[in-house]
Amino acid sequence: MSSLSPEKPIEIFQDSFERCEKEDFLMTFYKRFVNISPEIQEKFEGVDLERMRDLVYESLYFMMMASNETTKATADLDQLGEFHAKHGVTRQMYDTWLDCLVDTAREYDPNWNEKVEDCWRAVMKVGIDIMKEQAPH
Repeated sequence: MSSLSPEKPIEIFQDSFERCEKEDFLMTFYKRFVNISPEIQEKFEGVDLERMRDLVYESLYFMMMASNETTKATADLDQLGEFHAKHGVTRQMYDTWLDCLVDTAREYDPNWNEKVEDCWRAVMKVGIDIMKEQAPH
């Protein structure tokens, strides 16, 4: 296969994520997300954001694997969706989460462009859709 062949969305996402993977990327993202609305801020009162950073990293991995049709990742995301639903996470909050993640990646990835953004959204959409199935409307 030629090195000029088009990359799959998951590969573009992974390359971009590697460019973003600086120590403060996920903390910057979570601070942005938590502070976007009082409703979301309320969900995170008393939560250790450093612990959340680690959980988000794990969740991103599961979403990437789910976009690659990995059954275990899908089951893990379904459980995560159930957990979120018990804590009142709405479908709109998932959309806000993704927008904040993409905004932060745009800030950190020096090679960001529309195609990269489309790939982030496509890869994350699979996992978000799984979790949204559990969310209240």
